[in-house]
Formats: sequence, C-alpha cells, structure tokens
Amino acid sequence: AAVARRTARLYGGDPERARRACVEKVSDALGISAARWNDDERRALENFSLLLALVPDLSRWTEEEKSAVVRIIRAKAGADELAYLRLLQKHQRLRREIIRIGAGSRSRRRGRRQGQEAEAGSSSS
Repeated sequence: AAVARRTARLYGGDPERARRACVEKVSDALGISAARWNDDERRALENFSLLLALVPDLSRWTEEEKSAVVRIIRAKAGADELAYLRLLQKHQRLRREIIRIGAGSRSRRRGRRQGQEAEAGSSSS
C-alpha cells in the first residue's frame, strides 16, 4: 500500500517510471551498478527498489548493512528461497524498516476506516 501511494503521488501512477526512478535512487544509495547482473537479479532489484526507496536514510547505512542488502536482493533472484529468508532475517535494520513501512500503511488504513465509520454514524442520525 505504501509503495502504491508513493507511485501514484510521485509518478502519476506510472509504474515503469516509478521502477526506473526507484532503481536509480536505491542503486546510488547502495553504491551498485546492476549492469552485469542477470535478468532475475535485475528484476529482484527493480521489485525491492520500490520498497527500499521508502527507507529515508538508506544511503547512510554502513557498508556492511548495504552489502547485506545487495546479497539479499541477489538471493531473492536465486533458486534457494531459504537462503534469501535467512539473509533477510539476519538483517535487523532492514527488517525494522520493512515493519515501520508496513505499520505506517496499517495505521493510515485504520485512520481512514475510523473516519468512514464516524461519517457513516453521523449520516444515519
């Protein structure tokens, strides 16, 4: 939901434009070039970038944290899903950010629902 809102707000709902911009932002933040990556790895980077672009301080993470993110992205493209999950579980900072982003989405949905319920209650009076 957070990714969809950002895409709509910043890129006029154009998912390809959003992907390109997010890949560029995340690649710069991580200090990588995916030019030599295989198609599956580039696709994983494109997909992950939509989420990682929501991490405000990604460029200031330590080199170790950034390298671990790159390993996670490349593992996601691999055949061994368990290896990807293990790497993701070990990356505490990334996990915290994913939870923070998801929690923000849930609290906004909850607020909208409460507003709609209040509106419905006042219109039935």
